[in-house]
Amino acid sequence: MSGAPGGPDGPQSGRLPERWDSWAEMPLDGDDRSRVPLFLGREIYRRRRIMDAARLLPAFGTALLLLPMLWAHDHGTAAGAVYTFLVWFLLIFAAAFLAHRLSEPLRKSAPPPDPDGREH
Repeated sequence: MSGAPGGPDGPQSGRLPERWDSWAEMPLDGDDRSRVPLFLGREIYRRRRIMDAARLLPAFGTALLLLPMLWAHDHGTAAGAVYTFLVWFLLIFAAAFLAHRLSEPLRKSAPPPDPDGREH
């Protein structure tokens, strides 16, 4: 019975593909997009991963700063203070590194300033 929407070649026609890997080639109603996987360029991929790292840095820093609360009571206050400031400086340097890496495309595309200070 071919009364299903989509016609004889549509996905709801009940017709199975000839090969197990030909599902990607099966047409869908109203879908004009190709089924070819989209791969990002290397620079865009790296930039997105750096953005992900920048988003995770506050959560990672919070977890590191809360670790002294889990320490045993035999550690002194001085060790906790040293640990806290070391983690704090580590987070500052990590944020500066990520910000520097994220701003690289902006520095590459910005035109050099004129010697007399006027804009183009």
